[in-house]
Amino acid sequence: NVEFRNQAAAQTDCLLQYKESANYVSFVDLDDVLIPRLAGNYLDEFAHLFNSMPNVAYIHYAKENVRLKTAKNPGSFSLKQMLGTIQFERVSETGKLVADPRYVNATWIHFPLAIMNGMERYVVPNNVNAITHLKHMILDVQSSRLTDLLTVPTYNPSSDEIKTDAPLLTKLDIEELQNDFESKIIFFKVVKPHVSRMARLPEVARVFPKLPKRFSYLEAISRCYEDTYYKFHYSGRVNEIKCPGPDRCVVGFYFF
Repeated sequence: NVEFRNQAAAQTDCLLQYKESANYVSFVDLDDVLIPRLAGNYLDEFAHLFNSMPNVAYIHYAKENVRLKTAKNPGSFSLKQMLGTIQFERVSETGKLVADPRYVNATWIHFPLAIMNGMERYVVPNNVNAITHLKHMILDVQSSRLTDLLTVPTYNPSSDEIKTDAPLLTKLDIEELQNDFESKIIFFKVVKPHVSRMARLPEVARVFPKLPKRFSYLEAISRCYEDTYYKFHYSGRVNEIKCPGPDRCVVGFYFF
C-alpha cells in the first residue's frame, strides 16, 4: 500500500538529491501558493525566518483555505481574473515545511518525524504569513475573460490578531503574473528569445479546446480519500484510519 501516493518517499528523495546544493528546500502541494510577505523573494524571507531564532532545522507555514472562481472553459481562463476572486475562509489546515537540508535527513508530507539533536522547528504565525491554499475553486461556466482586475485580494488569515487591509498581492504583482503567464519563450535553431501572447500562439490555441472541462478521476479520488481517511481524521477517529492510498479506492464505484 502506498501512503498518500508515495509523497513522503518522493519528498525525502528530493531532499537528499539537493542536500548539498540548496540553502532551503520547500515542500508544498500544487494547490498551495506561498507568497513572500517579509521580503521581496523566497530566499530573503526564508533567511529572515531561519535567523529569527537559533538552531532552526525547518520552518512550518500553516495553510489558510481560500475560495476562488475561474472560467471552466480553458479558452476563457485569465490568471488575473482568478486571483481577483480570492477570499479567505479563515480556516487553517496542517501546513507544510521549508527545510534547511543540512539538518533534516528525511521528511513526511507535512513535517519531519525526527530532526537532528539540538535542532528545532519554527512555526510561522499565520498573521505573519501562511500558505494560500486554493481549497475551494469554482469552475464558472459563464465566466469570460476580463481585461480589468475586479478586486485586489486581501490577506485575511484565521488569526486572533487585529485585521488589516494588507493585500495578498498588489495590483502590480497581479499584472506582472498575468503578463508572465501570457508570455512564452520560443527558441529557434540559434537560441533567440521571442515573447508572444500565449493565447495567440497557434499551438496553444489548438490545445485549449481539447482540455477537459470536468475532472472525473479527481472527483472520484477525492471522494474516496474522504471516505477512507479524512472523515476519520477530522472527527478524531484516528484508530479507524487505514493506510491511505489510491490502491484502496475502487474508482469505478465513485463514477456516476
